[in-house]
Amino acid sequence: MSKPAETIIEQSETRRIAESRTRRQWILNRAGDLAGLGILTVAVVYLSSRSESSAISPVLICFYLMNELRRRWIIEKELNQLKSQGNRAA
Repeated sequence: MSKPAETIIEQSETRRIAESRTRRQWILNRAGDLAGLGILTVAVVYLSSRSESSAISPVLICFYLMNELRRRWIIEKELNQLKSQGNRAA
């Protein structure tokens, strides 16, 4: 193979490995977010069951937190797409 072809293959392989690592890290981050949300949900429900307050409040808190996580994931996904487009253009 010629030098330019080898360079292109190496760059392609490097990009594939980097995207795989990024995808794996994204999945691990989402799993951590969901675990944290689950723990927080259990804590809020437990504390609300011990108090005289309304049960609606913990549900609203959980919906708010889930919506914030979803919004964060969408923003992060869009940023990753922009980064990958920038890498392809370079």
